[in-house]
Amino acid sequence: MSIALSFLASLLLGYFLESPVTAQEQSITGEQLFIQNCAACHGKNLEGKPPVFPSLKNIQQKKSEKAIRDQMIHGKNAMPAFKHLSESEIDAIVAFLLGKKAVAPREKPLSPVELGKRLFLSNCASCHQATIHDPEPPGLPVEHPMMKPAPLSGATKRFTQAQFLMILNHGPMYMPSFAHLSREEKEALWAYAQSLEGKGEPSGPTMMQMRMHRGRGGEHPMGMGEHPGMMGRGMRRRGQERPKRSTRPFTITDVSRAVRQHIALGERLNNGYYVVLDRRTNTPLLLQLVTIHEERLARLEDGRFFACVDMKEPEGTLYDIDFILLPRNGELVISRVRVHKVNGKPRYRWIEDNGVWKQEPIR
Repeated sequence: MSIALSFLASLLLGYFLESPVTAQEQSITGEQLFIQNCAACHGKNLEGKPPVFPSLKNIQQKKSEKAIRDQMIHGKNAMPAFKHLSESEIDAIVAFLLGKKAVAPREKPLSPVELGKRLFLSNCASCHQATIHDPEPPGLPVEHPMMKPAPLSGATKRFTQAQFLMILNHGPMYMPSFAHLSREEKEALWAYAQSLEGKGEPSGPTMMQMRMHRGRGGEHPMGMGEHPGMMGRGMRRRGQERPKRSTRPFTITDVSRAVRQHIALGERLNNGYYVVLDRRTNTPLLLQLVTIHEERLARLEDGRFFACVDMKEPEGTLYDIDFILLPRNGELVISRVRVHKVNGKPRYRWIEDNGVWKQEPIR
């Protein structure tokens, strides 16, 4: 083979091997941008996750193109502002929502940390701070209250990479599932979390960790404290007052309804499962409701309510889950979620102390 033919062959081989990667680096479609930045809340197929996240199907019948673009740029309520996206990227997403095809150019390939930061700002920053030095995010609306999530900084010390990716896939309780992201994108979020180490981590254990280490059960990563002062400010809309105790008389039927609605919401947000992070094994439990023990629903003397629920994993492991509920703004909200038994084996026992029921760990 002549030198000229050899050079031409190597050039063509290089083209066929490298051009797909180069094309991917130089542009990105509106659909790809939507999946990266919006699908966690609004669904990969625009179906949404009502009542928390609305459907975007036929959005052009509800909002003008300008209104859609303005809301993406400035955000609204729990929806973050997408100011970190370029104008052409926002235009491509808007075009996709309107049923059009569009491609946004990219000046250079993104490093894993850069991609992870973009994914964090679009998907996580409405609830999580990057570090403790960042402003508190607007969080979820007050009608779905929960404990303020821990900052991303320090997550790589609290979890292994495998555990971190599992949490992304199965989003505990109110956290949406990010199973739609590619492995590369999830690892980019991990890389960004690693880049935050030592830049503003919690000075002590998070609320979740404190609850785990007090011997009080509390396997749920979003388990809320029962004291009113422990409600996270990040979970209220800006300008709203902290929720107060309600004087409305609640019935046992109200308790049952509140627990069912709470579990149903978690299932809608997480691909049909209510997810609990078992801190004994540091793995997510994908649970489905078996039964609520209506005969065990009870009012506690301090104004809280108790519910006992049987749930099971797909392979059949049965869990006895205890819920504690609190009155807030005329509604009952979940204040604590605990794994009580696994296949009938208890992790703690209930004891009565001067008329008040308390939990005692089984050693």
